[in-house]
Amino acid sequence: MELRNLFDYLIKSGIVDKSQVVVVDADDMLDHPESILRAYCERVGIDFTPDMLTWSDNDTERATKTFEKWNGFHNDALGSSSLKPRSHAHVSLFGAHLVIGRMTLTRTRRNRLP
Repeated sequence: MELRNLFDYLIKSGIVDKSQVVVVDADDMLDHPESILRAYCERVGIDFTPDMLTWSDNDTERATKTFEKWNGFHNDALGSSSLKPRSHAHVSLFGAHLVIGRMTLTRTRRNRLP
């Protein structure tokens, strides 16, 4: 919640231009990785390729060394080789519509009050 408050303050104060910011909801990424990554790539102007959803043992080894100071926090990712939709998508409690620059996403707020 603190990060959201900071984001709202930066936008409201004019410190950050909302049209230049891309926000990806972690639950959306975990539930629909390919479509969210495609939308992200489109928004930032890079070509999406399906191999962005997979990584090699070399990538995992490098990430393990990079993230070792946060032991435990990234273990699920480090023990995997691809980003696939999770089998237990979150249930929507509140509906919301998110507009970011040129991209419009329909998303939900999960277990949070506005």
